[in-house]
Amino acid sequence: MKTLGKFRSTLKISKEVIKLIWQTSKAYTIYVIILLILTSIIPILEAYFIKRIIDILTFSLQSKIEFNSVFLYLALFIAATLFERIIASQRNAIQIILGNLFNKKINQKIVEKTTKLAFWRFEDPKFHDKLDRTRDQATWKPLNTFYYLFESLMNFFTLVSILIVFFTFSPLISILMIIFTIPSLIVQLKYGEKWFNLLYDETPESRKLNYYQYLMAGHYETKDIKLLNLRNFLLIKYKTLYNKLFEEQKSLIVKRYIWEFMGFILSDIMLVVFYFYLAWQTFLQKLSIGDFTFFSTLYTRANMSLQGLIRGIAGVYENNLFINELIEFLNLEEEKLSLKHEKIPKIIKTIEFRDVWFKYPGTEECVLKGISFIISAEQNVALVGENGAGKTTIVKLLTKLYDPTKGEILMNNINIEKFDLNEYRNLIGVAFQDFAKFFFSVEENIKFGDINRKISKEEIIEVAKKAHIHKKIMTFPNKYSTTLGRWYHEGHEISYGEWQRIAIARALIKRCPVYVLDEPTAALDAKAEYLVFEEFKKHVIGKIAMFISHRFSNVRLANKILVLENGKIIQEGSHQELAKINGRYKELYEFQARSYRE
Repeated sequence: MKTLGKFRSTLKISKEVIKLIWQTSKAYTIYVIILLILTSIIPILEAYFIKRIIDILTFSLQSKIEFNSVFLYLALFIAATLFERIIASQRNAIQIILGNLFNKKINQKIVEKTTKLAFWRFEDPKFHDKLDRTRDQATWKPLNTFYYLFESLMNFFTLVSILIVFFTFSPLISILMIIFTIPSLIVQLKYGEKWFNLLYDETPESRKLNYYQYLMAGHYETKDIKLLNLRNFLLIKYKTLYNKLFEEQKSLIVKRYIWEFMGFILSDIMLVVFYFYLAWQTFLQKLSIGDFTFFSTLYTRANMSLQGLIRGIAGVYENNLFINELIEFLNLEEEKLSLKHEKIPKIIKTIEFRDVWFKYPGTEECVLKGISFIISAEQNVALVGENGAGKTTIVKLLTKLYDPTKGEILMNNINIEKFDLNEYRNLIGVAFQDFAKFFFSVEENIKFGDINRKISKEEIIEVAKKAHIHKKIMTFPNKYSTTLGRWYHEGHEISYGEWQRIAIARALIKRCPVYVLDEPTAALDAKAEYLVFEEFKKHVIGKIAMFISHRFSNVRLANKILVLENGKIIQEGSHQELAKINGRYKELYEFQARSYRE
């Protein structure tokens, strides 16, 4: 019953794969199936032509028979063989083309799906396990499934064609042939599932192994590894984990092939019984020598097809376990983009957090607890607090990377949940401390800030000047056309601080009413930071701005300061107001001022 369940599962998922193959190219799919059916019939014709040749030659020894008929069947046999080769070459070519198209379609679906998923998933380790399994297997598992499926179909058609002939000779032999191969099928399915489960369980450790490889080969990590003398430490870690995974896999492979060998022995026993039966029937002159050759040839082909079918079904089943993972991934709920209950306001008058609570998915503790504040038009708000106070979480909620666990965020007294997600995000220009490094040209890097708008070269230069990176760009090999990073051979490496200025320029290029900067100048020196913040202050005149900074020289530029501690706002006011009160803000401000004086 368990084997039957696995077989049904294989058929169910195979239907999904066939649907995907059909969507890839209907014409190629139909053509391949026609070629597979023709391939299954030709072996029977070839065996029959050989049977007729042998029978004619045998009878010719006993009586005079026209020898021309031998040449006729010989010509037919040669024609069938040539036709089979032509079909096989066409089938292989079409399968490769269709297979590559299918693989391309699957990989495109994975990439498209990844871009549509909510941000919170990318901070979930379990999701990364699923994503890694999907991506790692995507390059070859769908293609493997494709080939196993077509191998199964080809062997199925061949087997059915031969069994129809066998049933006219001996129904019992046909039934026994199938029964004797069932143990082999059970072994293949059982160990296919075990192999999947092993790789599934090993995913976290495989990710760790990939991380060790990345560390030892990564461009940015190399200097730390050399200076900290971590080479041997990482190599030992890598080799130990690699050997552990290798031994687990080797143990299962050995067990699998021992049991497979036992299954093949049963199949071979049936082969011996069949040949003995054929020889006995021929000895009794119930079969001719041609019949003996015909049925023995067909049995050999049937046995090969049956083994191929079992291998194909097991391969489809094993690969389908991964395909099932792929289907689950492709069916993950996507980020909600188009609610469109409310129009985006043309003028932003207020942004309000109203009793907002938040805990990250998979955790129990709230990192924001009853956060409430209002930002009015043309206000610059600074978030102040120690690491882990909840500052960056507020930014993630405002930019809708996450949704509040409780409470609501309002824009002009409308819950932001009611806005179309893309239209809402177009209202906000953002620069994070952990910004993305895009290995594209400088110009493209800045344009990414407002990718759907036609941006002039003059505008790009203007924001680059505001980010105080223009002069540096003009020293690059191809100036604004220079590809950044060492990913490509023509790439130009720049410092982390220069990357950060590019990210700031990217945020400033966006024509929007709201700007959010999360530690945007952490990698800049004091002078550069001061100049950039002065430019930022000018740029956001008449707009709403929120920024996070640990340097109070920048914080003082804000109209309103929110002081956070343990996920709560404990103080609110301007720098002048808060500096007069004996509270957390004054304590942090004076501590930093004292450290500068010392």
